[in-house]
Amino acid sequence: MASVKIRSASMFVGGKKIGQIEGIDYEYSTGDEAQFGDPGYLGHSDGAGTTKLSASGIMPVAGQDVDFLARMQAKEDFDIALGIVNGKIHNVTMRGESAKVTGSQKAGTLHGSFAFAGGEPTISNI
Repeated sequence: MASVKIRSASMFVGGKKIGQIEGIDYEYSTGDEAQFGDPGYLGHSDGAGTTKLSASGIMPVAGQDVDFLARMQAKEDFDIALGIVNGKIHNVTMRGESAKVTGSQKAGTLHGSFAFAGGEPTISNI
């Protein structure tokens, strides 16, 4: 059995790696829709592909002072590289849509969740 390469999702701004994404939930949609006419089902339209990504955390690269919320507020795009099965990487330019921070003063914890959305991914080999 061949070894499988597993990589964390990486986040880039302006070609510079700024962090790694943890706890991802990645969704790709073709945007195709069922088309109906007088005889009933006619087929599917060719829609515009879209992507969505939810992350339970973003770990900044050592030495980087990145304010993700400020970048989202400034409407900056993030280039995200997701390592998928069989050595494929999905490269997607995404916009931050939401951020949520939860914590417990008593437990001394602080957690974040982030949501991103973008267009069609470019798929490449590792």
